[in-house]
Amino acid sequence: MGHGVNGGFAKYVVVRSDQAYQIPKELSLDEAALCEPFAAAVQAVSQQTSVRLGDIALISGPGPMGLLCLKILLAEGIKTIVAGTHEDKLRLEKARSLGAAAVVNVTELDLSAVVAEETGATGVDVAFECVGATASAANCLRVLKPLGQYTQVGIFGREVTLDFDQIFYKQLRVIGSVGYTAATWDRLLKILAQKSVGLKDLISHKLPLERWQEAFKLCESKGVKSSSYTDVISRSVY
Repeated sequence: MGHGVNGGFAKYVVVRSDQAYQIPKELSLDEAALCEPFAAAVQAVSQQTSVRLGDIALISGPGPMGLLCLKILLAEGIKTIVAGTHEDKLRLEKARSLGAAAVVNVTELDLSAVVAEETGATGVDVAFECVGATASAANCLRVLKPLGQYTQVGIFGREVTLDFDQIFYKQLRVIGSVGYTAATWDRLLKILAQKSVGLKDLISHKLPLERWQEAFKLCESKGVKSSSYTDVISRSVY
């Protein structure tokens, strides 16, 4: 809804019955509002990528998708490093509070050095690129171990130039993950029903539909505190 089908910002919409899912009774409507992006994270981590206990993962980009992927990885017991830029300060703090093994501001720290320290100089087993930026993708390829996995979750929206020889020499497995399938939603509902992953702690704002412009500005600012947002509840990470 809102992608391929109109109605993402309508007060009322009509959908086909096979596209509607009953949420668990215990799930609040606030958390249910996050199910759509959470479904995309479930597909990326649990269906498209082969990740298992003992692996070390990197998430590059601590935005909504990155934090949702982090939650799934942590629920599966995967040691995870989260990387971002100085603009992601609040989001990196959130990643740390959620349980990330290490958070890296790549504008201040050498990601390769941190990964070497956290992995015993072997490199990460899997990397999730969650921002759609060339530098982010390059970092992921650089710190992956030989025979590692790269999953593209973010959208570039333009042509990019990368050192693809790293894929060749390291024999990396590169896959993309966009959206979800009906099977993804079935798995998502089981995860939520079993309370394996909670979403409530990712909610920082609740705005009515008529304040959509303010909501977009908050997203664009990555939650940077501003006097124009003092009437909005708490600090944004979404």
